[in-house]
Amino acid sequence: MQSPAGRSYEIRGMGMTEENLGKQLGILRKQQKISRKKLSEGLCRDSELALIEKGEGQAELFLLTALLERLGKSAEWLVCIVTAKEYEKLSALDEIEEALRFGRLKDARRTFEEYQRKNPAGRNRYRHIFEERISGILALEEYEDSLRSRQKERCPAEAETERKEEALTGAEKQERKVNSCFPLMQCCGKVCDARGDKEKKGRDAATAEQMYSLEKLEAADLHFHAALDQTLPSAELYSPAMILRLDKGEKLLALFEIENILLCLYTRRRLQGGQKLLPLLEALYRCLCRNSQDDWLRGQYLAKTGMLLGELYLEKNDYCTCIKVHEYILHRNRNSGMMVCVLPLLDQLITAYQELRHKEKVEYYLVHKENFETVFQEYGLFPECMSKLYYHCQMQQYYMEGSLIVAERKHRGISQEKLIEGIYKNTESLSRVENGRTNCDRKKFYMLMKRLEIDRVRFNADIITDEYRAIELERELENHLARQQFEEAGHELYILEKLLDMEKKCNRQLVLGMKNEEALRRRKIPWEEALGTAVKLLELTYSMDTAEGSIRYSRVPFRNEMYLFNQICIILRAAGRGEEAAEMLKKMLRTYEAAAGKKRFHFKALYLCAENLCGLLERSDCPKEAERLADLLIRERLARGELAQIHRVFRIKAEASRKGEKGKAYAERILRQAYLLCEWGGYVKEGSDIMDLIKEEYT
Repeated sequence: MQSPAGRSYEIRGMGMTEENLGKQLGILRKQQKISRKKLSEGLCRDSELALIEKGEGQAELFLLTALLERLGKSAEWLVCIVTAKEYEKLSALDEIEEALRFGRLKDARRTFEEYQRKNPAGRNRYRHIFEERISGILALEEYEDSLRSRQKERCPAEAETERKEEALTGAEKQERKVNSCFPLMQCCGKVCDARGDKEKKGRDAATAEQMYSLEKLEAADLHFHAALDQTLPSAELYSPAMILRLDKGEKLLALFEIENILLCLYTRRRLQGGQKLLPLLEALYRCLCRNSQDDWLRGQYLAKTGMLLGELYLEKNDYCTCIKVHEYILHRNRNSGMMVCVLPLLDQLITAYQELRHKEKVEYYLVHKENFETVFQEYGLFPECMSKLYYHCQMQQYYMEGSLIVAERKHRGISQEKLIEGIYKNTESLSRVENGRTNCDRKKFYMLMKRLEIDRVRFNADIITDEYRAIELERELENHLARQQFEEAGHELYILEKLLDMEKKCNRQLVLGMKNEEALRRRKIPWEEALGTAVKLLELTYSMDTAEGSIRYSRVPFRNEMYLFNQICIILRAAGRGEEAAEMLKKMLRTYEAAAGKKRFHFKALYLCAENLCGLLERSDCPKEAERLADLLIRERLARGELAQIHRVFRIKAEASRKGEKGKAYAERILRQAYLLCEWGGYVKEGSDIMDLIKEEYT
């Protein structure tokens, strides 16, 4: 497909080419009995969608993602093969949002301005959406930073006034807010009376600061509405008809549109008050519950919607509704192993239970809230970084086409002259592709991949399939394995094998690799046989020679390859060959470090590798090194709002701490933190094991 800058852009999704992805969109749309007009509204012309569904039209990744999300499906797990320039652009976007989340506004603005210079939006609608959104977020962060600065400078009398205001009822707070409008409006034209020049100057300075804050808030509001207007006219959003359309299923929204709507409502609430926005927020909540079929994304966007809903429910003293909504949202997030927006939701939930005098619930949620806050603080994070309306756990993975080609070519010992036969006229053309100086024509890229025996189409780098149900099964299977629910995983593995073409290499790697692990776990086969099977499966598509041949020609493995690599290391460790496993893991980590983007888009697979190495270091009497790596892993996991399996690294760190200088008491505290995280995330067996360990070793 053509990128906004007119460059070729390759996408692999759902085990099919870009053309087949379009056909699958058509199948999903017909299954849900949705018209082309309804699906494409605001995104593209219905005639353009018709061509995409026939496999004849080209579409940007952004558009394909939006269409999938409107059908309730996730595009987060798409694996994309992009050019070096596209990879650089994606890295810049990721850096901007990361800097914004962690309060590095100068870094974010500098990177954003550089991005704009290199990538002019022109007439590209989707790039305009991004630019307006980022501009709005910058203004909003500056507004909130200004508010925080003023709060630090408050005098004791102001603090006392705030304590009195906190004691007001919801109705009284709302009346006070309407009358004062953040004190921003009140101060606009007022001049101090005769209280002395010094007091007048202080108040003038405060007024100027408040005016600055108001300007930033208004600027953010304008930018967010400009972003929204690209696909949904904001006037239509605020009409009563929108609520009816959402409830009847006549209006479909992609998740980026819902995010833009929430940002608009966030600023409007602070400028104009919020109760009139409640019906629209409730309609969005119902829309997400009904339409989104992806638990991972639904949980995150429900949490964001719930934050705004909770504020309004508490204002009107509707504590029961607040509790009902938040309990459901937190349940969805806990099941998905996420911590996105967890602390604001807990704050609102605790307040509601306190008002209803439900002491037991208040104590339960306070324990978990305090544990989250302690954990965040200990790893140098402020909890607000997970509670941004514009942030969600990013799972998408990107690989550079040139890197894939050159790494496989070097590994197989194929010369450029041999590889280009019948494809390019001279080696200079291939060199430019391999070095990232030019893009590869799509048909030529397919031919090169075929000649290198690389599957050119994948979904989640695990399987090739035309059945969306197979994709969902694979993800459910992974979730059950993470929770050690082996019976459920075994049943899904059986169904998955029936749905997949087992002639495909990556399909065999996934299914037979999991079968191999299960057989070893049940002691049906010896470790020597399991090791041999895992090595053979990995070498179907990946060799360790590819991993660290040189910095320039290293290839980061796909996720299915990484699972097998980790399986090999785990078997080696269990067989008493820990040093060999540790060397393999270190080599793989160096490969990630050498890859462009510094692991940025390959985090999940890397986490498995680093976690195993951390465990090996702890067992091989390297407690300081193990603890250092554990700290890095925990911080990275927390920063991404992911709860799943984090308790395992806590447990490794506790054992390393006990062997090191920090001692037994510190290790016990780490284990108790891990236990609470297990309890929160529903990891019952792991939590029970940790508590047994505490009782046996620490009490």
